[in-house]
Amino acid sequence: MDYEVSSIYNFFGNKMTFCADREAIYEFDTGRHYTYRDLHRRSSHVASYLFRTLGLKKGDRVGLCAQNRVEFFDLFFAAYKSGVILTTYNGRLTEKELSALAENERPSVVLCGSEYLSKWETIRQSAAKPLVLADLDASGPGSYEDWLRAPIDLPKFVPCAEDILMLIHTGGTTGVPKAAMLSYRSITNNSISTVLTHNLTPNDATYLMLPLFHTAAWNSVSLGILLAGGRLVLRRKFDVDATYDIIDTIRPSFLLGVPTMYQAMARSPRFQTTDFSSLRALRCGAAPLPIALFQTYDARGLPLCNAYGLTECGPSNFSFAMHLVTQDILREKAGSVGQPMYYNCVRIVNENGEEVPRGEAGELQFSGPLVFSGYWNNQEETNNVIHGNWVSTGDIATCDKDGFYYIIGRKKNMFISGGENIFPIEIENVLIEHPAVQDCCVIGVDDCHWGEVGKAFVQLQPGREETAQSLSAFLAGHLPTIKRPRYISFVERIPRNTVGKLLLSEVRAIHAKELDQNPNPEKLV
Repeated sequence: MDYEVSSIYNFFGNKMTFCADREAIYEFDTGRHYTYRDLHRRSSHVASYLFRTLGLKKGDRVGLCAQNRVEFFDLFFAAYKSGVILTTYNGRLTEKELSALAENERPSVVLCGSEYLSKWETIRQSAAKPLVLADLDASGPGSYEDWLRAPIDLPKFVPCAEDILMLIHTGGTTGVPKAAMLSYRSITNNSISTVLTHNLTPNDATYLMLPLFHTAAWNSVSLGILLAGGRLVLRRKFDVDATYDIIDTIRPSFLLGVPTMYQAMARSPRFQTTDFSSLRALRCGAAPLPIALFQTYDARGLPLCNAYGLTECGPSNFSFAMHLVTQDILREKAGSVGQPMYYNCVRIVNENGEEVPRGEAGELQFSGPLVFSGYWNNQEETNNVIHGNWVSTGDIATCDKDGFYYIIGRKKNMFISGGENIFPIEIENVLIEHPAVQDCCVIGVDDCHWGEVGKAFVQLQPGREETAQSLSAFLAGHLPTIKRPRYISFVERIPRNTVGKLLLSEVRAIHAKELDQNPNPEKLV
């Protein structure tokens, strides 16, 4: 066994030994506590059941679709021990979207929380490949409780660095989610980078505010804290009052959330009375941190900082090392996403792929041991983002004289709402199906709660009449709420050039004019 493979294989195994009796996970909703020894035992039972009872083999996919709960970590460590590939699904997607993902990835097993079971029952019935569906909340023969009682008989498996451990879904230019392949190499180095950048130790604790279908929940929070031997607090869903209860009782040392979460916390009366002294960092990701929100937290002396990462490159890419920076630095660099974290090779290039001088804007690219291995069963999209040793992000960035990076725009016409990537073309493709719509386009507009929300501009067929409410109701039958535009505006013509390309600057000018005339338009949803 070479050194690299041996190190990866023992990556979490050492923690199971050194920290065996320390608490690893606390489920706030159920009040259950799990030590590192518990995680080791539970995952061994699950891995044995997958291989010996269900007959899975290395490389088979095992899906999980649920709200945050300890079973995610049972499955992660079971995959780590057996060579199956864990793929986590966003239960908020439509049945059609989930079905498309399952068709592409062909999981052999999907473990499902009862809240999403009906969707997966329908998907299972039409799946091209036989699919075992396990209800995590059921009891009796064949239930997950049985999995945890299976005789431990682990398969003989030692991973190679480039073996795939997880598939995590990310958006694409067409709006169709893609499955990023994350190797043992990528996840190992990403977790070490998190530990080193944030100086994590066994004395650290964090509350997982983000859902475990999201890369940041795994690779910016959970795996780093578990590698350090710290404590992870789980709750099924984010809730403001519960967050304050956890801060009061658990005394976490850091948090990671999205702007909408921090905005909701700031609106609570408890924001002014809570003792935040245990928190040495409040990291914000998935969407730009509004300066006004930073100032709200700064007024209370709270170290809220921006960060940046993407599934394909980490996401431990940029952050502030909070044990090394002062509140004055955070104020000076407000708007920055910080500096490169460990193991990141970073460059900013022009349209010709040439690195630009410091201070100039260009497309952000990454290389190094954190980057992904391509998209599952999607070589075309893989080729679009991997160029030699570099991964193109599609984001436009600058770097200042002190080495702090700023994201100033997005190359692709995509917006982020509540931490979720929203792709206008997906909404437009549904909207254009309405018989009264001749042409349309969707852009992201600023929103004080969600960061950005969708606004649709619609050109109706000659002689047709329609209301914004009726179009919104039409979209409700095809799209989840988060993707539905909050505003719909009717225009005589969608601005396009002679070859039909959307003139986005003119669309935004229309929006600006409408906003001047009506600064507080009524939201549709």
